[in-house]
Amino acid sequence: MNVFMLGVDHQTAPLELRERLAIGEDRLDEAYERLVAAIGAGETVILSTCNRTEVYVAQGEDAEPAREQVTAFLCAFCGIGRAALDPATRCLEGTTALSHLFELACGLNSMVLGESEILGQLRRAYEAARQRGAVGPAFHRLFQRVMASAKKARTDTGIGDGRMSIATVAVDYARRIYERFDDKTVLAIGAGQIAKPLLRHLMSLRPRRLNVCNRTSSRAETLAESIGLDPAMGGVVSFDCLDDLLVEADIVLTSTGSTRPVLDVDRMRAVQRRRGHRAQFIIDIAVPRDVDPAVASIRNVYVYDLDDLQAITGQTADRRRAEAEQCRRMLRPQVEDVMREIRQPDVGLVIRALRQRLHALGREEQERTAARLAGTPADQWGRLLEEHDRRLVNKILHLPMKALDGRSDGVDTARIDDLATAVCRLFQLDADPDDSANPSSGEDEGQDAPTAPQIKDAKRQPAAPKTGGSRQKPGVPATSE
Repeated sequence: MNVFMLGVDHQTAPLELRERLAIGEDRLDEAYERLVAAIGAGETVILSTCNRTEVYVAQGEDAEPAREQVTAFLCAFCGIGRAALDPATRCLEGTTALSHLFELACGLNSMVLGESEILGQLRRAYEAARQRGAVGPAFHRLFQRVMASAKKARTDTGIGDGRMSIATVAVDYARRIYERFDDKTVLAIGAGQIAKPLLRHLMSLRPRRLNVCNRTSSRAETLAESIGLDPAMGGVVSFDCLDDLLVEADIVLTSTGSTRPVLDVDRMRAVQRRRGHRAQFIIDIAVPRDVDPAVASIRNVYVYDLDDLQAITGQTADRRRAEAEQCRRMLRPQVEDVMREIRQPDVGLVIRALRQRLHALGREEQERTAARLAGTPADQWGRLLEEHDRRLVNKILHLPMKALDGRSDGVDTARIDDLATAVCRLFQLDADPDDSANPSSGEDEGQDAPTAPQIKDAKRQPAAPKTGGSRQKPGVPATSE
């Protein structure tokens, strides 16, 4: 199998482009349906997070890489022109693509070096593809190996130490804004996966009040319960009360999955009038963004999005470069092993397929012989059983001998040599043509089975002259059924 990755991330594309390429869970059914149809035979996984949208594809060795099809899919599905997408697109193939995926799982390619949330995002992306029938043996093996290797690397190195995630960096940013929080009201909008670690860290700041607001109240309640939010500190409030909550909030952290801005200019201007234009800090870690960029133009409203957080993440990266390099060294052997496994066929599947094929041939001949035995005197059964053996052996040898026929047009001589060598090794054929231990092939003509030199030399012998009757190919058993 060949593997490639095509996509954009925070290093290649600005936030404005990344949010247009974001593929939410509610659109995955349609996305996989169209993507699978576009690439044809193969396996695929879509990874769409706040910092990247990447498409991973595995195809057969002989397949034409589907890079153009994936690019066309992203353009059509996300409504983006090639002129905007191409300059920001990264395309990695083979070992380079696998290295990227392994390092990504460890948080080495994230905006926050060493972040822990990406591993869970990868697991959910794989599960979403598996549930929709978009992955097979190659990606099953790959993603299981990636997740296991990432866990070990994070444990054995210091890359996972400390509070490393987009959510924790957002909270650290809030610490830069305020020295104290016991007189502040915090509002968290959104109850998705990224909201859980965010709220846990917000609780550690001990604000005067912490409110959680989400369009689906049940999800917000489940989230509040899972993090142990103390009712005395705050709780879940209906989304219908959002404007009132915004008036009270000094800090707003928003991380919904909305495809449209939750906080637009008109709403925030009205909120500020009611607040008396007191300073309000908004940290938007959603993709697409929850806050209309124009909100930042309102007096005393300070909006920070994911791109703004990179100033802090750069400082974190400086402290973690040594751990990151150690992590990469640990991953290299894993990448090479998986690449070899993906590019070679699954031996177990080959063996099972071979067994099924031979058993099917055996059953077919058994049924034929049993029918003939029923109407034949017992003293003739020996002849019928010998004929049964000959026919079965001929059927088993038919395709292998055809592949070894060196007189076919366009034959690859080196390939035939390799096949002949493989046959000799698999069946332990003796190189001595006069060895009496060689079993009879059971041909009707009574010729001995070809020995190893005869198999290799079959392609070099001249064609038999044409006569009125058929002639057996020299050195190759007859394959009549």
